Amino acid sequence: MTCRSARFAGLDILLPPGWYDVSDDSPPGSPPTLARSRDGVGALQVTVAWYAGGRRPDIDCAAMESLLQGFGEAHALGAPRNCRRAPGDPSTVSGDFAREDEFIRAWYVTNGADLAFFTYTALGAKAPQHRVELEEADLIVRSTSFPAVAR
Repeated sequence: MTCRSARFAGLDILLPPGWYDVSDDSPPGSPPTLARSRDGVGALQVTVAWYAGGRRPDIDCAAMESLLQGFGEAHALGAPRNCRRAPGDPSTVSGDFAREDEFIRAWYVTNGADLAFFTYTALGAKAPQHRVELEEADLIVRSTSFPAVAR
């Protein structure tokens, strides 16, 4: 699969074929949103907290796991399942949530100072295209890098 490089929400990412920025189609105030064309069943949204100054934070996997737990609690989703931890630069923590006919995977990604929060949400989560789309969403998130220059 040949991915294209893109700048999205100030982050550098790789986009698989068929994925597009659909933020303009989202309700006002929605976070930046990506979706897969035609056969897509879900959406990938991102919110970024940029380090702006002062004492530099040292965000690690343990802090992101705590944030993931808090996300589940705040949205009445319960504890995350299938949690994954990938330390490095950047470091990533993710987990899955389900509610009725909705599937959510949440990821936190950090370079230690900046923090990105991605959510992939799909309805009818048992559809075969959901699995393919989720794999591609995971690839997008894992490709994330924080540019060194001002956003």
